[in-house]
Amino acid sequence: MLFGKRDKEYIVLVANRLAIAGLASMALSMCGAILLISDLVFDSPAPAVTGAGSALLFFWLWFLRPMRRRLRLEDEPDTRAPS
Repeated sequence: MLFGKRDKEYIVLVANRLAIAGLASMALSMCGAILLISDLVFDSPAPAVTGAGSALLFFWLWFLRPMRRRLRLEDEPDTRAPS
């Protein structure tokens, strides 16, 4: 609907923010499921360790690595030809 109105930059910005919020919600849900299952399977304190470990893994894979790449790309000079 809005692509015809030449509002692509806004659409991409909002879609990016919603995707980040969705990833955060999914990571939280997955960590909760891992914590629940590990609480049923393991003795105490193993569930806390597996829950925290999965939270750190998701944070590193889904947030830290992309942010590091983004910062690295912003530091590099733009070598594309002007259009």
